Amino acid sequence: MKKLLILGVLCMGLQVALKAQETTIFYQSNNIVANSKDNAKFYVVYKPENNTLISYQKYSVDNILLEKGSIVNMQSLIKKGQITTYYTNGNIKDVVNYEDGLPSGSKTHYFITGGINYKINYTAAGYGKGNAATSSTKYIYCATPDGKIILKDGNGEFQEYGTNQELLQKGVVTHTFPDGIWKGYEDGKLMFIEVYKKGKLIKGERYGLNGSTQFYTIRNSRPKPQGGINDFYSYVASAMQEMTQSQNGELQGEIILKFIVEATGQLKDIRIVKSASNSYINAMAIEVLTKAPNWAPATEQGQPINTEFFMPISMR
Repeated sequence: MKKLLILGVLCMGLQVALKAQETTIFYQSNNIVANSKDNAKFYVVYKPENNTLISYQKYSVDNILLEKGSIVNMQSLIKKGQITTYYTNGNIKDVVNYEDGLPSGSKTHYFITGGINYKINYTAAGYGKGNAATSSTKYIYCATPDGKIILKDGNGEFQEYGTNQELLQKGVVTHTFPDGIWKGYEDGKLMFIEVYKKGKLIKGERYGLNGSTQFYTIRNSRPKPQGGINDFYSYVASAMQEMTQSQNGELQGEIILKFIVEATGQLKDIRIVKSASNSYINAMAIEVLTKAPNWAPATEQGQPINTEFFMPISMR
């Protein structure tokens, strides 16, 4: 808990500095601040954009532009608006719209050679600020590496390609939704088969490298507490009420927490996104979530994955 609080103070200090000038920060993986350029994986240049957003440009340590866009603040690094990523040759890779840290709306994916591979409309699942229990995708447009248009106005065939123009997945699209059999590939090997009917996943099979097969009927799902979100809020309220008994007077305030629900179900990297005026409430909320029982993790094609989650807490 002590370490998390120190990180929170560091981020708030950076935010204050950004109000006045451009700031460069070096990072290791997973947005952990590096103490020097020598042990950094990348660096980010932050610059105040307006009263509500901070623009950023992410570079490799050898100064190649990897990504640019805007974030809400330095405490959460929540992305907002149009985010553009780049191939190492300088060409655009993806242009994605974000809302409250979620891919939401349009996404355009480009070939490394510069042409458009596909356009989709996307809604993500797995975050506390989103209401969708599962992600959804509408397929609008698709072309092959040689420029042949195979999906137009939501009808045709979808084919997604990787950096080296290797086929990653393909399937039929009807009225913007998957329909029939879809197949996915990795290094040329068949990795999954999914069967859809008018956009609804009927069944899916994902094949592991060890020869195992994972069966699923939901492609992507968000994380959730054991017993449901209402039970979890009851647990948090009860735990925080017990802790406030040692304080004189009433404690009031509203905060928003951001954390990672790991594939194991543990809650990790708990941070304050919106801070309460009373610092004790902030520390108390982090401690309660640190001791919280495991959740059911988010899944992707039947496999548990790490996922971010936002949680508002109000004390009145």
